[in-house]
Amino acid sequence: MTDRFHHAATLRPPPRLRAVPPAGPAPGDPPPAIEAIRAALAVLPRAATLSHQSAAALYGFGVVPPVAVHVTVPAGTPVPRRRGIAVHES
Repeated sequence: MTDRFHHAATLRPPPRLRAVPPAGPAPGDPPPAIEAIRAALAVLPRAATLSHQSAAALYGFGVVPPVAVHVTVPAGTPVPRRRGIAVHES
């Protein structure tokens, strides 16, 4: 075993971080991202999938919360136009 690999094998994982629950929205604030996503998916066709910043936010990638819920649908899929929903075709 070389020194480089021996050193890597002896590294310790970082100490555990304490999880702090996020604060709830203040009165009058827009709904949390998950609620906006649920509301959007309730009015869209089943073929719609989350995409772009919305998918990244849902998976916890730490992106800036999107202003609109971004979804992608197959090209030619009829989609109702709604404020707050950005539709992309693939």
